[in-house]
Amino acid sequence: MKYLLFFISIHAFISGFSQTFSYTFNYGIDFDYGAESAGIVEEWNGGYILIGGGNVWGTDLFRALKLVHLSDSGKVIWKKYMGRDEEAWWSGGGSSNSSFWDMEGNFIVGGSVSNANNESDGLIYKFDQNFDTLWTLRLDNSRWDIFYGACLAPDSNYLFIGSTIFPVGTSKNFWLVKVSPTGQLIWQKTYDSFKDDRGISVQIAPDSGLFISGTSYTSTESGGWLIKTDRYGKKMWDRDYFHKNPSCGIVMNPTQDGNYIMAHCEGIQYEPGHHDPVAVIAKITPEAQTIWKCYFSEERETSIAHVKEIWDHYYLVTGIKRQVVLNIVSPWAALVDSAGHLVWEHEYSLGQGGGYLYDGIATADSGIFLTGSVTSFDSVGHNSDFWALKVGPNGCLTENCSLNALEAAAPKSWKLYPNPARDMLWVEVPQNRRVYSFKIIDLLGREILREDLLPQINTHQLNISTLTSGIYWLVALDAEGQLLTSEKFFRK
Repeated sequence: MKYLLFFISIHAFISGFSQTFSYTFNYGIDFDYGAESAGIVEEWNGGYILIGGGNVWGTDLFRALKLVHLSDSGKVIWKKYMGRDEEAWWSGGGSSNSSFWDMEGNFIVGGSVSNANNESDGLIYKFDQNFDTLWTLRLDNSRWDIFYGACLAPDSNYLFIGSTIFPVGTSKNFWLVKVSPTGQLIWQKTYDSFKDDRGISVQIAPDSGLFISGTSYTSTESGGWLIKTDRYGKKMWDRDYFHKNPSCGIVMNPTQDGNYIMAHCEGIQYEPGHHDPVAVIAKITPEAQTIWKCYFSEERETSIAHVKEIWDHYYLVTGIKRQVVLNIVSPWAALVDSAGHLVWEHEYSLGQGGGYLYDGIATADSGIFLTGSVTSFDSVGHNSDFWALKVGPNGCLTENCSLNALEAAAPKSWKLYPNPARDMLWVEVPQNRRVYSFKIIDLLGREILREDLLPQINTHQLNISTLTSGIYWLVALDAEGQLLTSEKFFRK
């Protein structure tokens, strides 16, 4: 029955797809000595930005923030690094949760900077559309301050979540900070579970309040902690998910239907008196009520780095599988459908080195671009590189992969062009879809423009000349006003 359900789930996934996917790749990106924890975001001028860190040859930098711009085909366009002598600059938690685009199309990253004494400050970077630095902000609360997550606030200010030892003498606490677009501190809050706490994600709630989540741990137990606050950071309620596993925490992202997808651990009782922690992703309501769960419980331990919605109601999970006894680690990714059923999961490799998959994103031709770090071996010995891995919608580097008779396929694509656009935006709708209206919303969720359409037409022209410069969502609706898809675009 298990394999029958898997087969049915795969076929349901394939049925909504067409043969538009074109190519795959799998390679490491050498960026001096060490390139780690690559998250990925779309670049508005085309291609993708990888975000991570590592050492830089010929400098006194302990560690630098590193950015790589890749084309759609995976070709390196440029590499940049930021840092200061005898300091280590870090870029958040290794995924796209530590960065975002603001209303003016600038790129914001949260992270930290530390010195030789292992004392760290929170560090915020702001780049323009050419990825030239506009400003950096260094925040020093204690000897241990770091940001792991970030998002745009409803009022266009910036929010960051991380950890601090503040008040002085306490354990590490969740640290929530609000900053203006000019780099001025507006307010900061701390939250203490009376354990050591590491804030990983901050997301906007439907009431304009906030969800903050992460890990709380002691020497004997660790687990996830979810907090709901009002818009000013005042705690309204919280939930905890504690288990004896040092890698259990919560990463959380919004879904297009107004709910949330999160990853954490749960204790499963396989025999009386013995609970093994297993990785789980859960879809929850804004009230933290569970809609469904998908477990990854095998003989090998699963550690989840990130989970996000990449297509309508399909959720990408990235991380590693570990054979605990032999300590063999395999980079891993999975896709889960709208009902919480596993569509596929695969392990990946590059050469003889180990690695970790931290993030992923859907590509324009309906493939999946996975990113992380991979071990390499060069003239100086053991090293690490950024890892760029593009697979088909079935998770495969080859046409058939482990799906055997099931053919690789790709989602029917929506096309927006030009992007960025100035006055007119063209939209091509897949032949099997009937769109009755488009609406354009800004990053604060406000409807800016709405246009009714003739559903039998598949190419539409939208006049966006009245929009101010910035980032917007184009939302396509069917005859009943239900969401078909949403696509980002940039108005010059």
